[in-house]
Amino acid sequence: SGVIVDATQEMMTLGLCNIFGSFMQAMPSCGAFTRSAVANSSGVRTPLQGIYSGTVILLALSFLTPYFYYIPRSTLAAVLISAIITMIDYEILPKLWRCNKFDFFLTITTFLVGVLYGVEVGIIAGGVFNLLILLKVWARPQITTEIRLDDQGNDYIYIKPEIGLYYAATDYLTTAIIEAHNNASNLPIALDCSNIIRVDYSACDTINNLVKTYNKKCQKLSLLNVNPKVFKVLKNTIDFDNIRIYQSFDNISEYGSHKTHDSDTPLIDKSATARKLSYYDNV
Repeated sequence: SGVIVDATQEMMTLGLCNIFGSFMQAMPSCGAFTRSAVANSSGVRTPLQGIYSGTVILLALSFLTPYFYYIPRSTLAAVLISAIITMIDYEILPKLWRCNKFDFFLTITTFLVGVLYGVEVGIIAGGVFNLLILLKVWARPQITTEIRLDDQGNDYIYIKPEIGLYYAATDYLTTAIIEAHNNASNLPIALDCSNIIRVDYSACDTINNLVKTYNKKCQKLSLLNVNPKVFKVLKNTIDFDNIRIYQSFDNISEYGSHKTHDSDTPLIDKSATARKLSYYDNV
């Protein structure tokens, strides 16, 4: 019929049936995706199919059971395969390859594990692999590290994480900032937090330690575009006497210059002039 089967709706229905049926000592109910696939392939459009198929099953169990013995299993398998094959989306594989090769290999790996070791193992393996990829993204986020020019032509170090900051990425961000500072130790540092919509305690503690470290070197670390929710968390952790927080690029000029090593170096980020500083741009 061309209508996509909503598996979530079916699972919710079965769950509700089992919950309410348990109060009446009913037998647990279950559903087969193959049966739904057969119904969908047959052009079923209404829930009356359940009554029809249930009636046929009752009649078959009552009168046709002896004759089931003579039906070859290969015939039943062919019926199931012909129904299930319509649920496999082959066209998505080239799209996954072009869009994200991680998703492509994850799909192929999950499929192979499911075929070789069973559906349950395949689902668990797919979930674990997907979790590892998510951990990699959060633990090793892309970090833009550049030297930019302000309106007065002074250089400063511009650092921008491309994803939220949590404890898994704190060491990675610290390494990126330290490496950038080592390559240009006489420049002020501006950490753009526009992509950071939430932080945990470890991230706050890391920023606080960085602030203390660079204060000892007579160099202040400034934060740009801080989300209000992030600011609320940071103010309970960071000593604001040692750091400047700018809500946007447009507000920076209102605060004057940022002094570093007894020289005036305005920290203004409107200029698009920039050059890459480290390998973190390509991670």
